[in-house]
Amino acid sequence: MARRKEIDRERILDIAYKKALTDGIENLTARSIAQTGHFSTQPIYLEFKNMDGLRKEVLKRVSRTLRDEILQKKFIGEPYTMLTSPTCNLPATTGACSQRFSSMGNLVTT
Repeated sequence: MARRKEIDRERILDIAYKKALTDGIENLTARSIAQTGHFSTQPIYLEFKNMDGLRKEVLKRVSRTLRDEILQKKFIGEPYTMLTSPTCNLPATTGACSQRFSSMGNLVTT
């Protein structure tokens, strides 16, 4: 029976993501990730072709988190709120329709 991986891709990405947030992506090294995770650098290079590949994956996660969790919730209040009026197909902020939506997605009669 083959030995089960103890250090998988997701664990490495989780550690790398947290390190990138605290130390910056430019300071992300295999050695710093390995030290934080208490393992050698070997699992990193088994899962990722090189550090550029790992950095790209970390940047994708940063981008996804920024888009899905921070921007959507902070500025809209809930993910993917409708931003146009269904009755006239003009942006709700133009005021051209008899009905528009507030910034929180609630119907406002004008």
